[in-house]
Amino acid sequence: MSAPTKQNENTFTVEGFVQDVKEAIHASPGSVKEQQQAVKDLMTKVYAENSTDSMIEVLNDATPPGASISEMILHADDDTTVLWAQIPPRFQSAVHDHSIWANILPLTGSEKNIIFEEDNSPGNKLNVVKEVVVHPGEILKLPADAIHCIENTSDFPARALHVYGGNFKTIDHERTYWSWKTKEKLPFSLKECVTRMADSGNEVGLDAIVKAIPKLEPLVEQVKGSIKQQLNGTETAQ
Repeated sequence: MSAPTKQNENTFTVEGFVQDVKEAIHASPGSVKEQQQAVKDLMTKVYAENSTDSMIEVLNDATPPGASISEMILHADDDTTVLWAQIPPRFQSAVHDHSIWANILPLTGSEKNIIFEEDNSPGNKLNVVKEVVVHPGEILKLPADAIHCIENTSDFPARALHVYGGNFKTIDHERTYWSWKTKEKLPFSLKECVTRMADSGNEVGLDAIVKAIPKLEPLVEQVKGSIKQQLNGTETAQ
């Protein structure tokens, strides 16, 4: 994928972008795939016509300081959700699905995606299909049934504009996490993200997510303590 050549116009607004997304969806009465592609084409056009700095400024201004993940949702209705994702340094997510399609457009940094598929044999294990790294100006399309996890492999925040084909605020009960270790299905929770980073010794990622979302600090300390106890128990047994 190659990013489009950027022009010098600065016409981006959240309200205007949301309206354009909704119009693109409604102008594509065919399949969901056609609607998702229409929104991708729009996002490519918007990126080309506006400076990255101006887009980031507008998106930051629309996001409350110290926002949690849910507060980074700038618009949500039955048709679409627009989310300004700010991914902490070294962050590693749990394996998860969305249950609605997603278009991901990084503006700074890059986002590593590991794509999985379910193995329908006994145990419902997951198999890795591919890894995709998305850079600024490139757009990753994820279908509604996609299963993936993301990583910010750098020491700097990665920021991306996400558009989803539905209301992200109402689908938690439809979403699934998978254990990073066992790949078994789990209820939707941020705990598995923290567990994955703690399990891999990713202190930078844990510190960054607490800085980004301070209310997660008790969960981070709980998971770290649990893993430490497990390690001490293993050493004692040996």
